[in-house]
Amino acid sequence: MNNLTSGISPLISIAFWALGVAVLIFVTLLVGSRLNRKRLLCRAQEQVPTETIADLQAALLDEIKDASANRRTPVDVTPFWSKSKISYPVRSAVIQPLIDARIIQAITPPAENWFTDFASTIWRDFFCLPPTVLVLSDRDWELMVASRMSGKGIVIERLTVKYRTQDTENNIASGGGNVSGVAQAGRDAKVKVGDVKQNNSVNDEAFVRTVVQALRFDADLTSEGSLAARLRTNADLLEQELEEPESEEARQSILDRISGLMTRYGDAMATTIRVLGGMTQN
Repeated sequence: MNNLTSGISPLISIAFWALGVAVLIFVTLLVGSRLNRKRLLCRAQEQVPTETIADLQAALLDEIKDASANRRTPVDVTPFWSKSKISYPVRSAVIQPLIDARIIQAITPPAENWFTDFASTIWRDFFCLPPTVLVLSDRDWELMVASRMSGKGIVIERLTVKYRTQDTENNIASGGGNVSGVAQAGRDAKVKVGDVKQNNSVNDEAFVRTVVQALRFDADLTSEGSLAARLRTNADLLEQELEEPESEEARQSILDRISGLMTRYGDAMATTIRVLGGMTQN
């Protein structure tokens, strides 16, 4: 009996040692692959201008919407990327913010077992491979189909503006919330000129550039030619003031005129209202 016990003990020790080594290898692979993914993503974001990323996001959303005859339609976006020679990390840099904002959801094929699932996760992370099958959220599908909002509009409103509203909660499974509240937000939003004057965001260059984007987006949407011209003119003036700053008063004067236009035209400037409304709430 003593001989049997003494023979089993080394086997148990070897088994525990082998298990410890296996766990260590798995953890090392998992952490290493995720760190490499993060490194590749950061490098892609540094190399590719923000405007280019936003343009690709808008085009991708338009592509998914066009291929989605109904809600929750899985769309293979491989043909979209095949049109250009864009690296996998850049593709991931385009897609990940859309997933984080719950505008789209990635669909991964079911794994045969836990090991193949683990191995595929390691592979995707290490090479920063983007998902190939995506689903547009119910809320954004409704906005793009019923309200005819373009991918550019979704990107500006959901990723660039980042205004404060309950409608930013978006879930594919639950249907994505109340779309009518989003579509009519411009009608109900009120921004006082005094609020804009007192807010420090007037000195925030990134935020003011967002106002420029919103003005141009509203100008593209409006059917009134005179209003579109006025919006583009104010956008150009604001952008020129950013490039060749004169004074804080000059920039504020332009924002005052924009606030006056919002008071007069309301619905036609929904995106600009959301931007400046977010400014006064920050």
